[in-house]
Amino acid sequence: MYIKTPNFWCHRSLISLLLFPASIIYTVASKVHFLYRSKNQKTLDRPSFCIGNITSGGVGKTPVVQAVAEYIPNSIVVIKQPRLKTKWRTVSGNTQCGAGDDEAIMLSRYVKVIQVKSRKFIPEKLMPSAWIFDDGFQDPSILYTRSFLVFNNKIGLGNGLVFPAGPLREKFKPAIKRTAGIILNGTKQKVLFNDINIPIFKAKRIVIIPENLKTEKINVFSGIAFPKQFFDAVEEQVASINLKKEFPDHHLFKEKELEEFINSKYKTITTEKDWVRLKYKYKKIFVHSKLKSDLDEKFYRYIDSVLKEKMPL
Repeated sequence: MYIKTPNFWCHRSLISLLLFPASIIYTVASKVHFLYRSKNQKTLDRPSFCIGNITSGGVGKTPVVQAVAEYIPNSIVVIKQPRLKTKWRTVSGNTQCGAGDDEAIMLSRYVKVIQVKSRKFIPEKLMPSAWIFDDGFQDPSILYTRSFLVFNNKIGLGNGLVFPAGPLREKFKPAIKRTAGIILNGTKQKVLFNDINIPIFKAKRIVIIPENLKTEKINVFSGIAFPKQFFDAVEEQVASINLKKEFPDHHLFKEKELEEFINSKYKTITTEKDWVRLKYKYKKIFVHSKLKSDLDEKFYRYIDSVLKEKMPL
């Protein structure tokens, strides 16, 4: 079950204070689990890049994964799906979308993607030029060639607290020690990142909507973490918004929930991640945006140097 991103994750409040003891328990349990998983790390024959985060969604990690996979020819994106009945599977645009499959299906429209029940089940026989792990920073079962953390400049660390009192999966400073670099989505660098002695790579999230909608009044809905970013980006590009609705992250839409959009005289747009979760008949009714990540050249030069080091000609 997925929930909407709580407002108190963005700022400290009485609720976050009351949940703080649970955050301590979560932090201790996570550390124990991390140490246990670290005992049998797997080293892959091919270069591996983990694109992770320490906040619970909404940082723009998926388009970064797509950009990296498109840059490295013959690479494969790896996404964990614990619900798999097999050890792994190849994902395509025709794969039925169950809970938690949306990102994999969306990415498969552009790059090669596999899902694994556990990251240790990665099928090395596929022999890609590189493995691109979408998430997995908190999973030490794989010894990645390089790990990167993606942050969103607007969200930052939220209220700075660990789940459930805040959006963090782990504390900031210990996480930074395990990463090769930070990928920062946004035009301004937060003070938080000023005194860090690792590379900071700038990225720009670009929301692309169909040209024919840019002069119209439209409807918009979304079930992603921190949907306000998407709503704001759409509102900046269209004439006006008629109807706007927010759903929980990874939500599987029911017909009754979409009735007001179906019956509206105005066109409706959603994110591509939401669109892949729709039933086929609704995919013909609603249009979707596209989300791209414009990474700076410094990042790609860094990737090139790592690939040259790991796979010399």
